[in-house]
This record gives sequence, structure tokens and C-alpha cells, in this order.
Amino acid sequence: MTEKSPKHVFKFLKNDRYRKSIAFVKTIPMQYKADPLASVVIELDDKAFNSAIKNIERVSQGAVLIIDNEDQILFSTEKIELPEYAKYKELSNAKETMHGKIGDQDVVISHIRSNVCDWEYISIIPVNIYMQKANFINGLAILCLSICLTLGIMLTIFFSKKNYDPIDGLVKALSKEASLSTNRDMNEVKFIQDFIDKTLDEKKKLQNRLEQQRQMLKDNFLKRLIKGQVNINIPIIDACESYDIYFYSNDFAIMIFNIEDIEESFFDDDTGTKDQDLAIVNFIIKNVIEELIGQKNVGYLVEMDKFLVCLVNFKHGVSQNSGKGELIDVAAYAMSFIKEKFGIVFSVAVSDIYKTAMGISKAYQQAIEVVEYRNLMGGELITYYDDIKELRDDTVGIDNFNNAQEQFSNCIKVTDYNLAQSTLNDIIQDYFVQSSVCAYLAKCRMFALTSTFINAVGEAGNIYNENLLCKFDVLEKLSSCQNIKDLQYMMDGILDDIDKYALEKQEGLYVDQIETIKQIIKDRYFDPDLSVSSLAQEMGMSTSYLSKFFRESTGTGLLDYIHKTRLDNAKELLKNQDLTIKTIARNVGYINSDSFIRVFKRYEGVTPGKYREIL
Repeated sequence: MTEKSPKHVFKFLKNDRYRKSIAFVKTIPMQYKADPLASVVIELDDKAFNSAIKNIERVSQGAVLIIDNEDQILFSTEKIELPEYAKYKELSNAKETMHGKIGDQDVVISHIRSNVCDWEYISIIPVNIYMQKANFINGLAILCLSICLTLGIMLTIFFSKKNYDPIDGLVKALSKEASLSTNRDMNEVKFIQDFIDKTLDEKKKLQNRLEQQRQMLKDNFLKRLIKGQVNINIPIIDACESYDIYFYSNDFAIMIFNIEDIEESFFDDDTGTKDQDLAIVNFIIKNVIEELIGQKNVGYLVEMDKFLVCLVNFKHGVSQNSGKGELIDVAAYAMSFIKEKFGIVFSVAVSDIYKTAMGISKAYQQAIEVVEYRNLMGGELITYYDDIKELRDDTVGIDNFNNAQEQFSNCIKVTDYNLAQSTLNDIIQDYFVQSSVCAYLAKCRMFALTSTFINAVGEAGNIYNENLLCKFDVLEKLSSCQNIKDLQYMMDGILDDIDKYALEKQEGLYVDQIETIKQIIKDRYFDPDLSVSSLAQEMGMSTSYLSKFFRESTGTGLLDYIHKTRLDNAKELLKNQDLTIKTIARNVGYINSDSFIRVFKRYEGVTPGKYREIL
């Protein structure tokens, strides 16, 4: 040994040749490291070290290197030239394992730095060798997964077949029962679910249909009971109980509910028909009334002749006055509640209280009479039969009523429509509102008044050569009236329309006369004799009336209109320089030029000569 390296690399002489080798150096004694007496040097056998590395399977197929901080290769299992990114300095900040390329081969480079000296230990393994074990493990995992999947499929098929047979049998039985066809692609579970849903739906529909039919039978029985049309051979109580109708006493009354008005907000959604909307309204009233009556008594409601009819049975015996009070209290509260919550207004007719079930039909007739009377005469929303049963047939006042009708007819015929309206109001007050007459006599008077009105309007049309009945739809409007208030309102409206028509007709006549006067002036403006008096004589009017009539119709005085017409024509003639002022004055209806010049200057502000210069 002739030379020592500070980095544990030495040159050894062997067989007369020097070679570099790595050695292990230890000073003797160990405590004198700075100035040792001797050093023990042990050379590392390259071949033995290389052979040991080669025994490592993965490393043996790659290369292992040791480099110093000057990029000198101190040891290498293979002759290899390190790329720039594998130099000592570059590896300082590099990852411990990285991919790279040496020549044409992709490699995995692993490195670690010595803690004792400035050496870097580098392992270079081809990528395919590096990934060989991972690929093996990956292949093994895939094989195991395939085996598990195959076994799983086989077990799934086995158990599915075992559990499917009962379902298949059930599906075939259900499809045969329902007369449905099956196929291999169908979803059996969904089929069973659909079949159950369909069965439950059909059952529900059947129950609803049976309930509707039962309700229809019950309503039909109630209608016949209320109208007195039940079979007398069957006890009423027994017949009622077969329809779940139970009576607790022999005291009965009838209430009839008639819808008067419904707020528009109730139908805001616009989704239903008129019949559907009416059914909803009846449903609301029915439920509220049944609940209110049911608090003390029993009530059964049914729709009859566009009314809601309620058969009331008192649970305990009552007198006329106490029973009437209970029913009116129920009606008043129901009207207030339903109007506030739903905007529905209805009237109520209440009969007397009858002490037997056979009196139900009589109570219904009383309630109907109350409804008819209120429809004709108006009145309170809650009307009891006692309020109208004392009304009389006023046959004594027939002559007076006929005289009033004749006076009403004459007013229309002479076109005094204001007086006709006043007379109509007197008839309504004297012979309907203030007169205590029954519903039947009021209805007869209503028909008679309607007939008189139609005849009078028909004759009034002859004055205007116009069929006023057709022009104002008189028959259609009167036929829509439900009571005497409607009739008065409709007749007043028709009389207003006829009065307005008459005024327009008269105004049209005035317009024709004005146009005639203007046309005469246009045709004869050049005539010196054309004047207000000559026009009045020609139109058959007085001079003062004609002047007033023309000014009120046009806003211009008649004499002013004549002068302006003449001056407009004079302006056109002034454009002709060959015509003298005197000639022009004569051509537009002035006797001399002085009068023409004076009038021209008054209306135009300048003389005719000055006006010509301006042109």
C-alpha cells in the first residue's frame, strides 16, 4: 500500500498492477485518531461483494452503484454511465425512488445517502423487472376474483332457481285468474305488486260505488218521504231505519236552503264546471247544517229541485215557538259562518212544526210556499211560514191595479219615460211591497204588468218606425226576471235605453238640419239676398230660433258662418291679380266694395288689397 485516500478509496498493488478498491480503516489505538501509531486497513473484496449482490433476485437483474460527491463511481455491479439527473448533486433534492431512462431502457432509480461519508448508494432496476412482482400479485388477485365470481354466479343461480319456483307458480296462478299473458322477460315482483294494487283499487272503487248507490237510495227515499210518496203499507219508522235514518220524537220541520250569491274568489282556480262548483257549495252547506242541527237535534239533508231540503227531527218534544227559535238560531249562525269563510250567501225557508211523521209532506209544502213568496217579493234571508201565512187574496184592489197599469202604458206610448218610471215605482210599492197579498196573486200581477209593458213598448216603436222589442231584447230580458225587484230593475233599464235612443234620434234630426243649412250657404254664398231671415223662412223656423239653434249646435253664429264662407271664397279670388276688389265683392255676395272691405278687415285684420300684397 503506497497511498491513502481521505475517502476510504485506496490503490492497492497486486501482481505488479495498481487498482482502486474500497477499504475499511481503523486507527490503533482508537483514542489517537488524530495521530495514530498504526491503522488497520481491510480491503473489501469487489468480487465477493458483487457476488453477494448478484444473489439478490431483483438487484441481480439491475445494477448497484456507489458514487462520491465528485460523481466518481466507487463501486458498480455493471458498467454503466449515469445520466445527468442521477449525479450526486441532482440526487440531493430528488425523490428516493424515481423513474428514468438510460439509453433506450426505462428504469427505476432508487438512492440513499450515507450518514458517515459523502457517498450515494444507487440501485438501477429495469421497469419490467421492478413491476414483475406487482404484476404477479395483480394476476393472482384477478385469478382469485374470477374464481370467487364464478362460484358466486353458480350459487346465485342455484338459490335463485330454488326460490324462484314458488314465485313463478304464484305469477302463473295470478295471471290465469286475471286472464293476463306472461312472458320470459316480465318482472314477476312488479307483476305481483301491480296485481295487488289493481285488486285493492278495484275493491276501493267497488266500495265507493256501493256507498254511492246506498246514498242515492237513501236520498231517493228521503225525497219520497218529504213529498209524502212513501209506501203506506210499510211502517215509516221501519223503512227509515233500513236506510240508517232514525227519529227520536214525533216533532218534525222542514228547512229549505236556496243559494243567493257566491263570491267570485270562491271560483278563482277555474278548474271545475258549473255543476261541479255547485256540488261543492251544496257539500259545504250540507256538512255545516248537519253538524249544527246535530248538536241538539237530528237533520237529514237532500238536494231537491235545485234546493237543499233538510228534514229536522227534534230529539225532545218542542212547542212551535221554541222549535222555531232553535231552527232560526241554527240558520243564522250557519249563514254568518259560511258567508265569512266561503263567501256563500243563501236564504232559508222554515216551515211550521208538525207532530207526526205524516205531517212531513205538509211542512215541505209550507217551506216551498215560503221560497216562492220570497223569490217574488224578496225579503229577509230567513223567512218563517208564520211570516206569510196571514197574507190574503186581495181581489178588491184589482180595478185599482188595472187603472195603474193603464196609466203606466199611456206614459210609455206618449214617450214620457220619466213619468213611466215614476208610475212603475208607485205600482210596485202599492200593489206588491206594501200590499199583503199571497204569492199566487203577486205572481199573477207580475205577469199582468209584464204583458202591459210589452204591449206599450211595442206601440211606442211605431213612433220611431223601429221594433223596440227586438232592438232592446225586451222579451229576453223580462223572461230572465225571477222576482218583482228584478222586474222593476229590468223595466227601468229598458225605459232608460228607449229614452236615450229617442234623444239620439232627435239629435240625428238636428244634425241633418244643420247640414242642410250649411249646404244652402255653400251653394248660394254669392247671392246678396242670402241672410239669416231668408234661411229661417226656407227652413220653416223663426229668425231668432234658427240663430239660437245654429249657435247651440255648432258654436258659431249663423251670420258669422255666412260671412266666413264668403270671405274664404274671396281669398281664392284675390289670388287672381286681374280681378278688381269691386268684382270680387260682387262675386261673393256683397252689394258694394265698401261693405266687402269693412267685413274683410273685421274678420281678417287687414284690407283685401293688403291681403293681396301679402300673397
